[in-house]
Amino acid sequence: MFRKPLAILSIIAVAASAASAGLYYEAVTTTQGKGQGDMGDMKVKAWVDGNNAKVEFADSKNEMMKKGTYLLTTDGGTTMYLVNPKEKTYSVWDMGAMMQFAGGAMGMMKMTITEPKVERLLEESGPTMLGYPTTHYKSRTSYVMSMSVIGMKSQSSIVKEQETWATTALADAGFGIWLKNAPKSGNEELDGLVEAEMGTVKGVPLKSVTVTTTTDTKKKKAETTTTTMEVTTLQPMDVAESNFAIPEGYEEVQLFPVGEMPKGEGKDADEGDEKDEKDEEGGNPLQRMIKKPW
Repeated sequence: MFRKPLAILSIIAVAASAASAGLYYEAVTTTQGKGQGDMGDMKVKAWVDGNNAKVEFADSKNEMMKKGTYLLTTDGGTTMYLVNPKEKTYSVWDMGAMMQFAGGAMGMMKMTITEPKVERLLEESGPTMLGYPTTHYKSRTSYVMSMSVIGMKSQSSIVKEQETWATTALADAGFGIWLKNAPKSGNEELDGLVEAEMGTVKGVPLKSVTVTTTTDTKKKKAETTTTTMEVTTLQPMDVAESNFAIPEGYEEVQLFPVGEMPKGEGKDADEGDEKDEKDEEGGNPLQRMIKKPW
C-alpha cells in the first residue's frame, strides 16, 4: 500500500538531482555615439550555476551574436561556445583567434600601444542594487593606438572613463562570460592594458557607464561613444544541468570557414584602400573599426 507514495518520492528525488539552485539575470547594453547607431544595443537573458553559464541574446543586431543564439560554458569561461538553435550548430567562441584571423586575412595588421595609463579615480560604498550591496568605482584609461593595415595607417588617442557599480556577493565564475567579459584582441599590449583596467573593479558589475573619446591625432577630430550596461533582473532559480549542455545532433562549425576571406581581400585590395582613404565618413568595416577601436 506504500508503493505509490514511495514511487512519487523517488521521482521527486531524481528531478531534484537534475537541477540545482542557480541564478537568472537579464542585462541590457545600449551604445550611443556618432557612427554607432544602435548596432551595439543588446539584451541578454542568462542562467548561472557555479562554473556553468548560458547567455542568450534575446535582442541583438550584432551579426555574430544574432537574436536567439547563446553563449555556453561549463568551466567558468575558459572554454566557450556560440550555439545557434535555428541552424542547429555550435562554434568555439575565441575572440582572440577571431581578431588574429581578421588581421591575418586582411594583410599584415600591425597595432602598437603607447603612453598607456590606468587611473583609479574613486572607490566608495554604493547603493543596494537588486538586493545586493555594491561598491561604486570610477576609473580612467588612456593610450595612443597606432595601426597599419595593408599600408593604411592611422593613429588615435583614446580616453575611456568608466563608472561601475559592482557587488562581491556573487561568487559564481559563470558571471564572468558576460558581465566581466573582456574579449582578447590578440595584441598583448592592449590585452594587458584591458586586464589592468578590469583590475580596478572587484566583484560582478551590475551597472557600468563607459564614455570613450577617440581623437584622430592627425586630423584632430574627436568622436565620443557612451556605452551603458545594466542588469535589470537578478533572482534565484533552479537550473537543470541540461540547460548548460549543447543539444544532441548539433553540428560543430567554424565561425570563419577555412579559406574564407573578408570582402575586399585580393588583387583589388590596394584600390579599395585608396577609395577608403578618400571616404572619411564611410569606408569599409575594418577602417571604421580602426577609427573607433573598442
